Amino acid sequence: MEKVDLNVIGKKLEEGFEEAKVDKYHNCATWAMAGQKILKQLGIPAYTCIGDLLYRDIINDKLAVFRLDKNDYHMVVISFIENKWKMIDFGAEYISNNKDEVINEKDSQIIIDIPDLEVVNAWEIISFWEGMQSLNGKVRWNLENKRCSYTFIVEGLEPSLSENEEEAESIMSKIDINH
Repeated sequence: MEKVDLNVIGKKLEEGFEEAKVDKYHNCATWAMAGQKILKQLGIPAYTCIGDLLYRDIINDKLAVFRLDKNDYHMVVISFIENKWKMIDFGAEYISNNKDEVINEKDSQIIIDIPDLEVVNAWEIISFWEGMQSLNGKVRWNLENKRCSYTFIVEGLEPSLSENEEEAESIMSKIDINH
């Protein structure tokens, strides 16, 4: 399989959002669903995952918190790319807080390796989910660097969100993954 350039996929998604005239902010589910669709079209196993997010911009001291139990959530893609499980937040550049301040202006996407899942069969969602559940307690994926602190807490796999599905289809109709 060819090397996957997630930056190219991110740019194609960005262009698709613009051409389809879909709002990029407060729209993590559409980013995740469209990103998942692109990866699957490329023959790469990919799943959407819903959960809580704590994102802190360390430089500007801004914070965004999304909690499923507060009827707020965040959605990302979990994918098996180049023989490694990765969590990908394609819309990370558009994370905003409840004051509508853009929080993350530096990272176009957040990518976190997930070595805990390396034994999970990439094409079997049941095996994938069993692997997720075998991890003790809440599953958390973290990224910390000089600019940000990003923590995603998994609450569910492959949620059904029909309104975002329509937007994702609209975006996909504008994207040519082969060019």
